[in-house]
Amino acid sequence: MGFRNGGAAGACACGASRDTPMWTTIKLPRTQQPIFPDRCVACGAEHPGEASFVPYSRPPIPGLFNLSGLIAVKAPRCNRCRRTDLKKAALLIPVCLASLAITALIVLTLLASLVELAAVVNVVLPQWVLVPLLLVIACASVMPTWVFVRWLRPQAIELGPSSGDEVDFRFRDAQYARDFEALNMLPADDPSRALTVAQAETDSGLPHVALVGDVYTILVTGEQTGGRYALIDMFVPPGGGPPPHRHDFEEMFHVLEGEVEVLFRGARSAARAGATVNIPANAPHAFRNVADRPARLLCLVTPPGLEQYFLEVGDRVATRTGPLPVLDEPARAERLARAMRLAPKYKNEFLPPP
Repeated sequence: MGFRNGGAAGACACGASRDTPMWTTIKLPRTQQPIFPDRCVACGAEHPGEASFVPYSRPPIPGLFNLSGLIAVKAPRCNRCRRTDLKKAALLIPVCLASLAITALIVLTLLASLVELAAVVNVVLPQWVLVPLLLVIACASVMPTWVFVRWLRPQAIELGPSSGDEVDFRFRDAQYARDFEALNMLPADDPSRALTVAQAETDSGLPHVALVGDVYTILVTGEQTGGRYALIDMFVPPGGGPPPHRHDFEEMFHVLEGEVEVLFRGARSAARAGATVNIPANAPHAFRNVADRPARLLCLVTPPGLEQYFLEVGDRVATRTGPLPVLDEPARAERLARAMRLAPKYKNEFLPPP
């Protein structure tokens, strides 16, 4: 797979220069199904009508997309560009007929001249001469049409012949090419990101946060995962667990020890050790330890942010299991007010009890 720029002549539907536009070439494996950005490949419109086959700029024969290793793909085209293409395509019918008539007239005239010349010099033309003449008629009929198509409909995208196991995708719009590359190719390694190894029991650098009677240990932050997810170790003593709430991110937890009662959209279910529970984004839910021994959950949220909410709202404690801070009534009221105030910042919403 590769990515490069190159120069070419022509004009594109999105208004690039006719003389010196730059092409951006991206190589994909022949077996990979390409994914196109959700924009018109020709003009960049954000709301394409539907996907349609992208004509090749340089096919061996117009309309035959699978010769010489070429592949046919569908790309988003907006309705306006599709209507324009249909209007232009309507001009091809008279052009094809005229091209066929003119080239046939020329070749037949040459053939008649050869026959007349052969009669004059008393030479019999062999039958094999007719075969190349018919091929010349076919090629001469097609080539003017192909040249006309190239002039009539310059492309914003070209699909070049494959080289080995790769196919060239060439784009005039550099931003469209970058979006196409992001959807289809693996990015390079980022050496600035380091390996993360977290030990909840022994790592003194991990933050342990007490909140709603639980202790949440932040194992992996969103900053460490490039904004993809966060991982939290949850210690939930008997009677612990958050009140009903919902949030605009996916949450999944695996029960390592004990069991919890899960309240999801008003329905209650038990999650025991070994169970994995996924909470869809924005769904009302809560969980509570109704057993007589602590529970331990491994919680993953994506995208991250919940771990930062815990750090801003909760109290730091020494270990994964506490001890929990002793708070008087004013302190509990202050933390509740802080949690309510910061909830919208982290896309959280507290709900009334069922």
